[in-house]
Amino acid sequence: MLFLTIIFGRDVNGKPYLSIGAISFYIVEISPLLFCLALAGILNKWDWNKPKKLFMGLLLCALPLVLIFACPSFSAGVIYSTTCITLMVVSGAGRRNSILLAGLMSGIIMLPFINAPQKLKGSLAFINPVIGSSGLFGKGLSLKPQFMPGLHTDFIFSYITFTFGWIAGGVLAALVVMFIIRMTRIAAVAKNNYAKLLTSGFVAIFAVQFLWNILMNLGFAPISGVGLPFISYGGSQLIFNAAALGVILSIYRRRNISKILINI
Repeated sequence: MLFLTIIFGRDVNGKPYLSIGAISFYIVEISPLLFCLALAGILNKWDWNKPKKLFMGLLLCALPLVLIFACPSFSAGVIYSTTCITLMVVSGAGRRNSILLAGLMSGIIMLPFINAPQKLKGSLAFINPVIGSSGLFGKGLSLKPQFMPGLHTDFIFSYITFTFGWIAGGVLAALVVMFIIRMTRIAAVAKNNYAKLLTSGFVAIFAVQFLWNILMNLGFAPISGVGLPFISYGGSQLIFNAAALGVILSIYRRRNISKILINI
């Protein structure tokens, strides 16, 4: 689907969308979730000590990253890379192999900036946040959308903080931390290895999305198309995030099942 997006993708506000009939999908944005589903199953009980398996594992992780950057999407590439490294660590790859994958991923991520240094300058352009003057209780519904494009998507955290104040922003950040900790605990108590891998990968995706969006709104991270999960306006991303959360809840419900029994 990423390959089809590269060839037939339709540009909408600088983002490549793949149209299937009357429905358009931003495949790049949801690709880390789909790759996590696949890689968690592939890397389950993977023998990283064999050189052939190590090479195949690195190749399986690196090739999708090339497609993501060809679309292109820097944020999806970083989220996917973090997910791969997390899956590799949880699957028992060891510190040396995990560092090897991290180095490989970092090299692929930096390639676009080596070929075009101006992209790095653009990606490091920080926003001058409007939330600095919001105060404890906010300014109400006084912020006009035309003064800050993307209030309903990438900069929803800034809008919430400006409107309702730092107290509301702090409560939202605390809820995010509790949400991530809760998912991490589910990954820790799951007895099924595939379930543990899958939950760990989803935790990595949600953690990077939440952290990046909040830091981006505060002016401490590069501006990129990373929405705040479950809060930013969006179609396909919201649906797939909800599906991922449903999978995590299902894993927690069956957390004591260590293997699947099939009666024939």
